[in-house]
Amino acid sequence: GTNKFYTNLVINSQDLMVYPLPYALYWSKSNYYGFGVQHINLDQRVFGTQNTNNPGVPSYYYDPTNNGEIIFSATSFDEDSMEMKVTDMNDMSALVSLSSSANDEINHLDIPLVQGMGFATAIYNGNLNPLLNSLYGFKELTLETSDALLSNVLKYRATLLNGIEWLI
Repeated sequence: GTNKFYTNLVINSQDLMVYPLPYALYWSKSNYYGFGVQHINLDQRVFGTQNTNNPGVPSYYYDPTNNGEIIFSATSFDEDSMEMKVTDMNDMSALVSLSSSANDEINHLDIPLVQGMGFATAIYNGNLNPLLNSLYGFKELTLETSDALLSNVLKYRATLLNGIEWLI
């Protein structure tokens, strides 16, 4: 099928954003290697009114792209050793897999994409060492505690240098 939400991951350079909403994701292939996730807040949207015959009426709309607030990665990923494949493509979902070498069935990072997904998820398989990056940088990482959490579950609050908070 064509015109699926994940099409940007299978055409051209494969690094354009996909929008399963409310998140936007992309394959990050330079500087930080992995899969970038961003959430576009209302204050980041730009409505322009330049070159219009209707003053005060927006003539264009812009959202920032490829601004990985969180980038799921692994210590073994770099410019020369990172492969991506997209499988299990359906109308509302797809599975992205990143690995250091083509067809590594043991050590790979899976990112399930589902339209309307409530969480961005990365599943580390094999002996991958997780690595989280951010284009904005991390200001603080705080362990969250709750009686509702199982004893083997850890949650962290990551505060980025731009003030945005993510739960990990």
